[in-house]
Amino acid sequence: MRYFSLFLCIGLWGLCTAQDLSNLDTAAYYSLIGTGHDATGHYQEMVLQNAPFAGMNGVYSNGIYINDTIPGGCLISTPSISALYDSVFAVRVEFRIAAFVSAHAVIVCGNGYRYLGLMYDNNGSVYTLFNNSWPLLPGVQLEVGRWYTLTIIHSMAAETSEYWLDDQLIDTRNGPLMRSDTDDQAGNTNFANGLVFLGHMRNLTIYSDRGIVSEVLKPHRVTPLQVYPNPAGSVLYLGDDLRSGDWSIYDTSGRLLTSGKLAGENDINISTLVSGEYLLQVRQGNTVSSAVVVK
Repeated sequence: MRYFSLFLCIGLWGLCTAQDLSNLDTAAYYSLIGTGHDATGHYQEMVLQNAPFAGMNGVYSNGIYINDTIPGGCLISTPSISALYDSVFAVRVEFRIAAFVSAHAVIVCGNGYRYLGLMYDNNGSVYTLFNNSWPLLPGVQLEVGRWYTLTIIHSMAAETSEYWLDDQLIDTRNGPLMRSDTDDQAGNTNFANGLVFLGHMRNLTIYSDRGIVSEVLKPHRVTPLQVYPNPAGSVLYLGDDLRSGDWSIYDTSGRLLTSGKLAGENDINISTLVSGEYLLQVRQGNTVSSAVVVK
């Protein structure tokens, strides 16, 4: 399988090394697990039309174009995200393909100009979308039923866009983004040809250069949360570096079940929860850490 060297990222703009987003702030975070709410509070809710929640699998996109004559068209879209016009930004989403039927989009930035995104065909071949062009990316193949993490990072100064699949840099495109001043949404549809994602998606996150984010928006970070054991019994333990902060546990519909504070200890009593899957979030200042927990 052809993958570009991870070290191509080093030196392109001095920001991201091996997909390191630590120097970016989280401008928007949509878990899509029982809710379309932006956990940072910066932006409005996602548009979810004919996109039902699917527990810890996020939301389901049925592959039907919203403007098609076939009923049940699906639209999953962010509201206007001004961070997509910052000097450096990144879009990350987890996705799982349901079936290979025909060509589909995974995620597309821009409704009018479609300047960044990822596509795939009925064989699982991958196409990186850049300025409304999506040539085949040889040697990269997707599989049905497997979870992937897609990250697209763009630098306006370097005029460089990177496409990461899990921890592999699969493509780099050079040039400025061709778009209007207000084409600031990301979603499951390529409106140029009516191609819509077919499968599940979750944890859609927009990152932005901290120096460009509006002062009105309080910076947040969203990071993975280490928990053990998982599956858990009556007590859940967090990493040793998490001994303070506010924790919350949600069910698969997004309903808050219980919450509390960490006061020098890294354990949470979950004896009152029944067997099932839950979303645990821990907030420390402007950092939000989350993990799916099984009991």
